[in-house]
Amino acid sequence: MTRKTRRAVLLGVALLLVAGNVWWFSREEPSAQQAFELASTGADRSVPSGEVRSLPRFDAGLREWRVGARAVNDLRDRLETLGVDAGGSPVSGEFLTVALPATATSEDMRRMLLSLVKQDICEVAVVQESDPEVKGGGYRAAIHNILAVRADDGSRLACITRD
Repeated sequence: MTRKTRRAVLLGVALLLVAGNVWWFSREEPSAQQAFELASTGADRSVPSGEVRSLPRFDAGLREWRVGARAVNDLRDRLETLGVDAGGSPVSGEFLTVALPATATSEDMRRMLLSLVKQDICEVAVVQESDPEVKGGGYRAAIHNILAVRADDGSRLACITRD
């Protein structure tokens, strides 16, 4: 190989490396879709310690809701309202209070919220058993609007309340 050929090959390899670096550092990162989107209602619910055992829990392995050892299919009869204004309208929409085990992962939370969205339940108060109890006993659970949840197929499923 002559000097001229060797120089051309080295120059080509150098240009290829520079082009590769430019592509690598300037490419757009694919945005990871959020597992779920929540918004605060600004309200919360006080849950006595003794009531936590009777709250619905989502079994992520079986993908079903349970209260104690009993499976629960319809959660709509467990919806509650925070209160009413002077006109008799709910201050917050109907919401469901649920318990989240201390060992739950974000994927368990996503599956739980997806189950609620599929039942048209868009407001939830989650009692996290890993949280410390408030003074006087019990838990303080913030009520959140479920805006959207990533479905199992990766699509974004928005929560729409149907009356």
